[in-house]
Amino acid sequence: MTDKFTLIHAEKATHSVGLMTRLLHVSRAGYYSWVKRGDTPGPAATRRAEVTAAVIDSHTASNGVNGHRRVRADLTADGVPASEGMVRSIMRQAGIAGIQPRTKKRTTIPADDAEQRPDLVKRDFTSDTPGTKLVGDITYLRTGEGWLFLATVIDLHSRMVVGWVMAEHMRTELISAALRMAHTHGHLAPGAIFHSDRGSQFRSRKFVGALNRHHMVGSMGRVGACGDNAATILLLPAPEERPQPAHLGHP
Repeated sequence: MTDKFTLIHAEKATHSVGLMTRLLHVSRAGYYSWVKRGDTPGPAATRRAEVTAAVIDSHTASNGVNGHRRVRADLTADGVPASEGMVRSIMRQAGIAGIQPRTKKRTTIPADDAEQRPDLVKRDFTSDTPGTKLVGDITYLRTGEGWLFLATVIDLHSRMVVGWVMAEHMRTELISAALRMAHTHGHLAPGAIFHSDRGSQFRSRKFVGALNRHHMVGSMGRVGACGDNAATILLLPAPEERPQPAHLGHP
């Protein structure tokens, strides 16, 4: 409680006492009683209160992301010297902490026999005819409720996303469903090439079966060569900006 009153006393020239007591959940009358008793802070307490205000400002400016090391770097840049231990102690006392970055999820795992699959595209991401050469991949999206995985199928003729599916998993069914959407909407020509990276989802029996059902030919880039499937890196257009399907004879 005393630390909060000290902070209010140090910042009263900048912010109103009423506002600070509400934000810090202390009594305004209690603050004035504390001042009346002569418990106002000495130089050390005043300095800590000033550093505390700077720490809170820095942490708030980062949207609650920065931890004590980055906050301390901000304070140093602003001419407010403070040790790492002091900043860490202030943040702990104020009940604030940084957000630790999460480890990125690995979206594909190479299959044992991935090297046997041919590369029929060889970084030629162009096509003169709709529905004859397509690329696809699985990526991940962080949401407030956890991870979602997005599978896309892109026609290299129009650069149009002709199939897309999201789910809470990244199993073979996800990309198979995106391919089925492209087929259902008439975006696949018989004998079309589908190119991907060498992830196990694209080498599974289920996916090979999906390619066969849609009369497609599988193609894969080299292991560790992200440029071999670079055409899948894109920004999805808004729904109203997507071209209307150009049917290719499929029902």
